Amino acid sequence: MYYLNLTLNMDNTLKADALIWVKTHLIPNVKERFGFSAARLIWVKTDHLAQGITYAIQFETDTYTTIEHYHKKADLINQWIRQKYSDKILPFATELHVIEHY
Repeated sequence: MYYLNLTLNMDNTLKADALIWVKTHLIPNVKERFGFSAARLIWVKTDHLAQGITYAIQFETDTYTTIEHYHKKADLINQWIRQKYSDKILPFATELHVIEHY
């Protein structure tokens, strides 16, 4: 199992509409466009709330090819975010590969 972990650091000036946009537009569009089978939206708890709110979206897939396809088009995702929120959301992606479940 593979996960693309898309972390979004959101400026404190953004209100709930940014999270609604993530839920109703970003997640469904990434799942559909790249073929991820599932997604989880996670609040990343930090001690630095003054620096913004952080969410992680874990997009799940059975094949690494899906993640490779995402990386080829990652600029498109960043463009969607910039068009909507300028520099108020900082996205970055990491890959997670499940080794074993216990």
